[in-house]
Amino acid sequence: MSDNAVAIAIRKVLETYALIHGDDRADAHRECVVDYLNQRFAAGESDNTRLAVAALTFLREKDGDASKL
Repeated sequence: MSDNAVAIAIRKVLETYALIHGDDRADAHRECVVDYLNQRFAAGESDNTRLAVAALTFLREKDGDASKL
């Protein structure tokens, strides 16, 4: 896989997050999701599904709301 895995993961994460929390809130988190996923990719993770799950977990922890994801 390649950087395309990151692009796919970004799309999956933001679409999923928007379904739960709304488009505005998802857009507000876009930059931190992109940064987080680029860091994970640079660290060696290249599977888009694993990247997406990790980012959704990151957002859940960041929001402090474990009950909604």
